[in-house]
Amino acid sequence: MDSEPAKSIIPSNFIPGNSYEGSLSKFILENIPDEIVQGMKRRQSLRIVGASMVDNVNYEGNLSVVGSYLAHEGVICENLSITGSAKFSGFLAVRNRARVTGSIMVDKNIVFVNNSTITGSILVSENLISSGKLTLVGRTTVNKKLISDGEVRAVAKLRASELVVLGTLTSQRELLVDRMVRARNLFVGRGGEVGGILAENVVVANNPDKELISKYPQLPSGVWQTSDSKLTLEYLKAVFRRLLRRKRLHMLSVRGDVVGDNIYLENTEVFGEVKGRVVTIGDNVVIHGKLQYTESVELPEGSDIDIQKVDEIKGLPSNSK
Repeated sequence: MDSEPAKSIIPSNFIPGNSYEGSLSKFILENIPDEIVQGMKRRQSLRIVGASMVDNVNYEGNLSVVGSYLAHEGVICENLSITGSAKFSGFLAVRNRARVTGSIMVDKNIVFVNNSTITGSILVSENLISSGKLTLVGRTTVNKKLISDGEVRAVAKLRASELVVLGTLTSQRELLVDRMVRARNLFVGRGGEVGGILAENVVVANNPDKELISKYPQLPSGVWQTSDSKLTLEYLKAVFRRLLRRKRLHMLSVRGDVVGDNIYLENTEVFGEVKGRVVTIGDNVVIHGKLQYTESVELPEGSDIDIQKVDEIKGLPSNSK
């Protein structure tokens, strides 16, 4: 991982992936440069109903907004609750939980320490750093990096320059990443475009069935409806909708390589190579480079993919344990 520090809130000695005590976000909060914290106004808590503007505040308690909120500089708080819209011209750091229903814009970095849920749109001009579970229900755009030492679940479109997730990353809609996606477990459900993939377990599947899900217990339960669901009216409607748009596949385009210990791909085009320990290729997969594997490979009947069994693949996540 590169060592380029983020600006303002992330200390210059912080490198994602290096050892740190406690959670990633707590480490960052504890190392905010003194000159930033000392220049902030200290307040207890704030509850707003309506509209408000503030400057450079460190809340020892909670920040609760029902309406609109504008912060001209940085904000630190214990818990964050926003129903409406908020714009932070500086950074935003939440020491515990964040719950946002509406829209939020941050001109610098966001740090979430505990489990947080954003229901609505979020735009981050620099980096988003998270610990615990981060649930993104609305459209999310992070102009630089999204880094998490926990779990990230994106229900709507997720766009970032780079993704680094030490736990599980689940993308239920379009995933757009300029550079690499690195995660322990990666599940992509509705295509998109990424620079490359490095993960222990990689699953790209529009509608995984129970057999596939059973092979990957890391897949969060209830994310996708399985193909052998009960024949309810809603399920039949969903099947009918899929038949109507069958020609419109949710393809994932990977400009570089896909590297992982266990890989399952369908509806995927890889312009680089696929390298894995156990590799399964489903329908509608194009690999422009070689497919290298060390243990086993499964291909569709009649596949013309160039495969190669090798003794070792450098760079597999399991090799670094």
